[in-house]
Amino acid sequence: MRNAYKLLSIAIVPLFIISAAGGIMFWSNLNVELKDYQNYLQYQHDISTSCLNPAAAQSGPYDSVLQMCAKANVVLTTQDHSANLTYVDEGFYASCLWNCNGVVYREDPTAIMVNTGHDFWSCKFFGASEGITCTSADVATKMELSTSSASLVATDTGCGGGAGSGQITSGGLADSAGTFTAGTPSAGSVTDTLAHTWTAAETDSNVQVQCVNTELHSGGNIVLVYEFNLGPLTLTSGNTLAITDSLSLT
Repeated sequence: MRNAYKLLSIAIVPLFIISAAGGIMFWSNLNVELKDYQNYLQYQHDISTSCLNPAAAQSGPYDSVLQMCAKANVVLTTQDHSANLTYVDEGFYASCLWNCNGVVYREDPTAIMVNTGHDFWSCKFFGASEGITCTSADVATKMELSTSSASLVATDTGCGGGAGSGQITSGGLADSAGTFTAGTPSAGSVTDTLAHTWTAAETDSNVQVQCVNTELHSGGNIVLVYEFNLGPLTLTSGNTLAITDSLSLT
């Protein structure tokens, strides 16, 4: 009988492992833990690394190249009791995997600066542009979400691909003016930030694009500046989605 218990222990014990996220997990879920840790390392690398590489863009000792790019810090706060493994598989870092008192998901995507966005900067730098109506009053501070699954490309003129698709214009995730904070120039570059936190007042499914426009959806001269993919995410009432965009000029 004692030998039977010993054999049972040998069979069961290897199935468990202590989780870095807290608690005990099955060995079969170790790959999830490792994936989440890889996402964490990538996230830490991304938030500390600019997407600009000025040195690589300079072809000679006297060349000076103006570069711009936008990155985002996406933070989804939920009341989940275990991590959504689909988010982890998509590259999100989850603060907790099992037996959780809420889960926070983080991702750090890089945006696509669309053609109309470049037109907008020409408008602001030089007072004229080729493809948009250039006005002095418009500023690129309006943050919008979309449920569109379309591929994002530089020729898009509306949030979510093409002329615009799936924009969320009502409820807790409606487009809103972000809070702009100007950066301090240093060593020939500057990074400004634009941030907003949405609080879901309902269930919102397939949230997968964030954009920055010059006007809210009711405006008459909306210019899409940049956009990026996230998720797709599903938010339930009370979930918060905090996004901080960083715009670097070098």
